[in-house]
Amino acid sequence: MAKRERFKVSVRKGIARVTLCAPKDGNRFDSPMAKAYGEALLAAGQREDVKVVVLSGEGDDFCLGRTPPTGPLAPHAKGIRDDVAAPMLSVLSAIRATPVPVVVVVQGQARGFGCSLAGHGDITLADTTARFSMPEMGFHLPPTLAMSGVLNRMPAKAVSWMVYTRDEYSAERAFQLGIISELVEAGELDRALKRLLDKLADRDRAALCAVKTFMQTGSRLDDDAAADLGANLIATVVSSQAPRKR
Repeated sequence: MAKRERFKVSVRKGIARVTLCAPKDGNRFDSPMAKAYGEALLAAGQREDVKVVVLSGEGDDFCLGRTPPTGPLAPHAKGIRDDVAAPMLSVLSAIRATPVPVVVVVQGQARGFGCSLAGHGDITLADTTARFSMPEMGFHLPPTLAMSGVLNRMPAKAVSWMVYTRDEYSAERAFQLGIISELVEAGELDRALKRLLDKLADRDRAALCAVKTFMQTGSRLDDDAAADLGANLIATVVSSQAPRKR
């Protein structure tokens, strides 16, 4: 299956959807597909007519992680980083760089990089069938790529436990730990997503972008710097809205 056939992109009424569509393969990522996916995600979110980007996966499982390389790896660390790590990290970078909120919708398994992708969204919606894990240490591989996506979303000791033990976290436990923003009953995911999107798609795009910028940056600042950033953002948004009738 070609890289673009493994996901599809649509835009309608201010909502961009980037959907993993290889359920028979567990919606897994390989390096070429990851690079294309990140580029498509970012391009969709940069459109002036888009106010929110939704990431989801078809089938029973959201994403089973990364497809193991089938050919020989590069003989040196830099080659492995460039060929394997960089494309996967570009997806997480694209989520951060996308100016509008990125909503991740999870059902079933979110494993390895799938867990990282789920946790890295600005908002993550999941149902009670969702399961989260990073099993790579079972193959003596440190899942540091996947860990980077949740390290600032989860308590550090919870990340360590998940990685070292290879334990699977239930949706309820993931909600408690902050991987998930909202947890709904099985069968209610589409309805819950519609409610959320209705609340986002009718808001001013500049206001949505300002909240994302503040959430990404403000938590890493001291109180005075965070307040200054907040003041600058709201002043910029209000001034941009001033010529319009509100």
